[in-house]
Amino acid sequence: MVLPRPLIRISLIVLATLVVVASGALLWGGTRPHRIAEMHPASAPRTLANMWESADIVAVMSPVGTSKVHWNSANGLEWKSPLLGSAALIVRDDDFEVIEVLKGLPQPNILTIRGVGGTVDDVTMIYDGQVDWTKGRHYLLFLRRSETPTKEGFEAAWTEVEIGQTALEQTPNGRWSNHGLLEVTLDEVARLGTG
Repeated sequence: MVLPRPLIRISLIVLATLVVVASGALLWGGTRPHRIAEMHPASAPRTLANMWESADIVAVMSPVGTSKVHWNSANGLEWKSPLLGSAALIVRDDDFEVIEVLKGLPQPNILTIRGVGGTVDDVTMIYDGQVDWTKGRHYLLFLRRSETPTKEGFEAAWTEVEIGQTALEQTPNGRWSNHGLLEVTLDEVARLGTG
C-alpha cells in the first residue's frame, strides 16, 4: 500500500519518536516549568546517489544570520495535533545565501530553509541531527520542496532531504562531511548530474 505524501511525512514524524519531557524542573529560575521535547530520527543512512535523486536543489549555501523560530501554526502559538497525538512542532526558518548550484535553479539568491527545533517561550524542542547553522560558514545542502505539517494543514517549505544527513559541512581537507556518515568532494557530487 502506498500512502499519500502528507501521510508519509506525518508517519515519518511519528517514527521520529517524539519524546516529550514535561518536567517540573525550573531550568531558568522562573515560576513556569520549562518543557523540553526531544526528537530522535529513526532512518538508515542515505547514499550520495539517493540524496542526489531525492533533492530538488543541491547547492553550497551560507546562512546569512536571519532566523525565525516559531510553532508551526499561522498564529505562531502552540497547539495539539490530533494526527501526531502530541504537541505540535517548533520550526526554525533560516535564510541562506546561494553560493554555488550543483542541481536545480534556486531563485532568488536567498532561500529560506525550514528545520525542526528551537525555543519558543517555555518550550525547547531538540531534533537530533539538526545543524546549528553558523553565519558565514559554507554548507553543502540537499534540499527538497516539502509539504510541512501545520495546524491549518500543510505549508510548502524548503527542507533538508533528511535532517541530520543531507547538510554537509566542509572539513579542513576541503571535503564535505555529514558527521562522518559520508565524505565527498564537490566534483564527486557534480558527477552525479552528468551520469
